[in-house]
Order: sequence, then structure tokens, then C-alpha cells
Amino acid sequence: MEIKISWKKASFGSILSLLTRSFFKTLLEDEGTMENAPAGLVKKRQGYATEPLRQFILFFTPLRTIQILGFILVFVLALSFSGARIFRSFDDRFYDQFLKYQPAPKVDPAVVYIGIDRNSLQSIRPFPWPKRYYAAITRILREWGAKAIVFNLFFTQAADTPEDDQALLEEFKKTPNFYLPVSFESEGFKNYYYVNQSSQVYSAAAHGIGHINYSQDPDNVIRRVYPFVKFNKELVPHLGIRVAYDYLGKPVPTMQQCDFPRDDQNNLLIHWAKRWNASSGYYPFVDVLNSYALASKGKTTPITEKDFKGKICLIGMTASDYKTTPLDSASPGIGALGNIINTLLTGQFIRVVPPRVFAGILFLIAFLSGLVLIPFRSVFSTLSALVIAGLWILVSFAFFSWAGIWTGVAVPLFLVLAYFLISFAVMKAQEYKERIYFLSLAVRDELTGLFVMRYVNTFLSQALNFSRTFRKPFAVLLLDIDNFKKFNDEHGSRLADTVLKRIASVILDSIRTKGRAMPDIAGRYGEDVFIVLLVGYNLATATFGVAERIRKTIERTTFPVGDKNLSVSVSIGVSVLNLDEKNPQKVVERAQEALLKAKAEGKNRTCILND
Repeated sequence: MEIKISWKKASFGSILSLLTRSFFKTLLEDEGTMENAPAGLVKKRQGYATEPLRQFILFFTPLRTIQILGFILVFVLALSFSGARIFRSFDDRFYDQFLKYQPAPKVDPAVVYIGIDRNSLQSIRPFPWPKRYYAAITRILREWGAKAIVFNLFFTQAADTPEDDQALLEEFKKTPNFYLPVSFESEGFKNYYYVNQSSQVYSAAAHGIGHINYSQDPDNVIRRVYPFVKFNKELVPHLGIRVAYDYLGKPVPTMQQCDFPRDDQNNLLIHWAKRWNASSGYYPFVDVLNSYALASKGKTTPITEKDFKGKICLIGMTASDYKTTPLDSASPGIGALGNIINTLLTGQFIRVVPPRVFAGILFLIAFLSGLVLIPFRSVFSTLSALVIAGLWILVSFAFFSWAGIWTGVAVPLFLVLAYFLISFAVMKAQEYKERIYFLSLAVRDELTGLFVMRYVNTFLSQALNFSRTFRKPFAVLLLDIDNFKKFNDEHGSRLADTVLKRIASVILDSIRTKGRAMPDIAGRYGEDVFIVLLVGYNLATATFGVAERIRKTIERTTFPVGDKNLSVSVSIGVSVLNLDEKNPQKVVERAQEALLKAKAEGKNRTCILND
């Protein structure tokens, strides 16, 4: 609204009154119209959603859309295949390192080890031993008040004399708290055929029997154990589970009523407390026998009754029977058994994060990664992705160490890496697209899309060298639109530009720009003059196969203007390279002379000029 005031004649009051009326009139005006607006002109207020919508449309470029769709696809794949073997193998490495560097876990002093080591084998005799030695260790531990005597050995009757068999059997009958193992051929919840177990007479006297099978990963490392194995239609608990629950005074759980956490394959993750060579409470077998003999004579001994009273005593080979664990490349079987018992006694279970919680964590990492990688900024995005990956490893270690929760590391790291690679590829594609765009601006005419003369001159030298090297003919065409200035003046620049673009299109359709060692090149020579470079064309082919075809096509082309159809024509000059010629401009000059000749002879024709 425009207000005109004559300042010389108006008083202050009249000015104020006029401004006030104008202000309120503006407020009361309908927002959709404007006073005294020309017919058809409507003033409309921009809606609140217009600017966000515009920003949204600008944000979702084709490449950005591909990037986001790639992110979604990677997220879905990572979530769907999180349990794949490749991820589990990668996770196992982190699991082992987390165990090694965790704060010192609790070690229950109730678990002690009696090992048949090299010194015991040298002092007594090579393995296997007569059963009287096991009868002796059973009697000693019973008299010294052991809470549980657990053999990680198998006893058969055929191996010894009847006296030794009877001696062991008598001691077993006197000992109400000893345990024997059973080992199966396969692992998993299947019907098993045992590989080894003690004779029935010994097993019948045992307080409990449990299996000693372990779930070995593909790298042969024991990280988890089968809590139960199905045998003869019954579930046999692991020996460590049976001993631990008896020690705690609890009934051994069933598959349906387990009170300890398991992974997605129903396995118990073993919380390895420390390395075997750092284990306290270890006593060589022969030292226990010698200490008991000395104590019987009233002498002071390094090993006493208090070392075993009320404790779980694990007896087994330590000179062999090695297993690979996350902490040791060679740990004896009683070491694995002791760690399982220690996990149950201390309650230091390792819980696998639930699938829904893991999905939420993965979504959060995906969201944060998307924030720093869209758009991709080389240094910032790279550092941010590394920070996210590093923080996730630290957070996973914190959860593992202080909460006993295993979240897995591989899948989120894969997601961050995949997001980074997708973003990097999108950035490179965007850079390539922009480079091609700016290159096209530098070498191509904006209106016609043909090459500019700077590029044509460069190609002209290359074409000359190629023709001379491989003795190929080389032709040049110059095309000029007849009476184009008059056409422009009469019909305007808009239609003239349309004519230029259409003629450029006809030229491109008539030459071969791909699939050749030296492609045909078309450029804009002047305002209404075009140049075509043809490598491998002799004079006849260039004239009748290309030039005349272009001329006749343009002659048949019409441009509708109102109720009329207009047409234009071109004159073409053709020349070819002479074999002894070293200056490519000579060919162009002859083509220009041929063009002038075509103009002089009446236009709309093709003329040639060559020596």
C-alpha cells in the first residue's frame, strides 16, 4: 500500500490520523487479497510448512536418497544376521580380550585343585596308576573333611588287579560325597552314545554324575558349556553344575527351570576368572600323599587338613588333557571344571543382551552414525565414525566388566563401517558428478551441448597425430546456417536458440561419438557455424555419408510458429587431411573455403575443396 502525503499542507494531527487509519485498515484486510490489486493477482501468505518442505526436498537429492536407503538396508541386514558365524568369530576375539583385561573377578576359595602333574608322575610311576593311589587320595580327603571330592578321571575294573579294584570300591562306599564324570561322543541336544565313563560299580556308589563335554568354537577355544546333555532320554547336567548346586544346597535345575542365564543356543557362558598358572589352591597329587604320611607321624607338613576342610576338591590330570581357553592356550580339564563351579558359586554370570535391547542399541548407533555421516565431511566424518566405534568398544567393555552383560561388538562396528563406506562412496559419486558437470561447462557450449573450440582445437591436434600414425583419413566439416541473422531478427532469439539446439541434435545423431578409438567430435565454431571432425572418413564418406545426410535432415526439419511451420537450411564445406600435412589448421581453412564456395553457389548445399 502506497501513501502519498503533501508535507507542506498537512498538519501533524492529520498525518497521525492517516497513519492510524492505514494501520488498522491493513490489519482488517483479508489476508488472501490485496487492495486495488490487478485482476488475477492475489497476495498469499506463505504457509508455515513451506520452508521446511523446501528444505526437505533440497535435502533428499537422488544420491542422498540412495545413501539413506543404503543405511536402512545395512541396518536391517545387520539386525537380521547378527548371529552369523562371521560376526560371532569376530566377537569371540573381543570376548577373549574383555576377559583378559576385566577388573579382577571374584575367586571362591572353596574350590581347590589336586593335579597329577609331571612331578607326581615321576615320583610315583608313569600313567595309568593303580587304583590304590586314588583310594588313598579319597581316604585322605574324606578324613580331612572335604565337602566334595570330584574326579575328572574314569575308572574301569579291567585295568587293575582285583585287590586294587576292591580297595577303590571300599573307599568310594565309605565316601558319600564323591563325583564321577561321563563323556559323550558328540555335543548338542541329541541322543548321545557315551565315549567313556567309569564302571557301573563305581558310578552306582557316586553321589552324583555329570558330563564334561564343552562347546568348542571353530577356533577350538572353550568359551561356553552345555548345561545339559540328553542321554538315554534323560538330561545329564554338567559335572560342574551338579557339584556347585550340591555345595550350595540347592536342587540341580532342569532345562525349564534354570536360574542361571544362557545364550541364544542354551549354553552357559563361562566367566573365566584367571589364568591356570596363576590359580591359587593348587596342590600336586604326590605332595598331598606325602603330607598325609608326614602328618600321620606327627610331623609338620606344607599341606594340612585346613587346606581341604569344607572345600570342593577337583582331582585330575594337569600334565596332559589340555584345553584352549580365552585366557590360556593350554589349561587342564580340572581348570575348566573349576571355572564353571566358580562362576556358579560367585554368581558372576555373563548375560547376553536381549534381542530387543540389542535392536535399540543398534538403532541408536545407526542414528548417531547417520548424523555425522550425512552429509559426509572428510575429516570430521572420519574422526566421528572412529569416535563412535571406539566409544562403543569402551561401553561394551564397561557393560561386560561391571554388569556382566555381553552386548557383542562386531555388528555395531560393521554397521558404522558400512555407513562410512556408503557415505564415502556417495561423496565420491557427488564429487565425480560435480567434476563432470564443471568439466562439461568448461568444454561444452551451454546452449547446444557441443564442444567449445578450445576443446576442438585440442582434439584437432590429437586427431592429426592419430591419422598420421595409423595412416587413417581425417575429414573436417564446417556448417553454416543460411540467413540466420535475418531469421533471428524476424522471429526472435528464443526461436533462434531452438533452431541452434535442434541443428546440434541432428549433428550428434549423424556422427559416432562412442565405441571408437578416436570418436567423432562436433563443436560450435561460431554463433551459427558448427564444426565436425571425422577420423577414419575419406572424402566421399564424409561428404555423402555424413555432410549430405545432415543437410537433408535439417532441410526437412520444421519449427512451428503459430499457424506456420518454418524451416532453415545449412551450407556445408568439406575437406580432408593430406598425407604430408602436419598443420591441422590447413584442413580447417580448406573446409572454410569450401563453405564460402557453397554460400556463393546459392546456399543449402555441400561443397568440397581439396588438393
